[in-house]
Amino acid sequence: MSIRVMVMPDQPLWRFFAEIVARLPIILSKSQDSNCEGRARLWRIASTNGKTPNPGSRYGPWTLLCKNPYAEIPINTSNYEKYTEQWQSYCDQHSVRSIGLLDGTRVMFEYVV
Repeated sequence: MSIRVMVMPDQPLWRFFAEIVARLPIILSKSQDSNCEGRARLWRIASTNGKTPNPGSRYGPWTLLCKNPYAEIPINTSNYEKYTEQWQSYCDQHSVRSIGLLDGTRVMFEYVV
């Protein structure tokens, strides 16, 4: 599934992450934990001069966007208030520009429930 998200360069990265969480239909009621939470992380495709490099690394052309391993996400709920601080920590206070996202950058949202 693909979604397009428009963000401003100075927008906090955690807001971008929150927008993805809010837009994607993550509804897997049979596989959620007791807290109705899952884990997610962001990847970006490593491109140079608009070309995708050879998938020679362990993860192919994808690299983790944030240094923190994951952030918790809610499953089957629209109450995101308790996650804001954790998402800010996951994104390490970066903005969209400071993490290196540019127009047309492909980002993968990986989650596990």
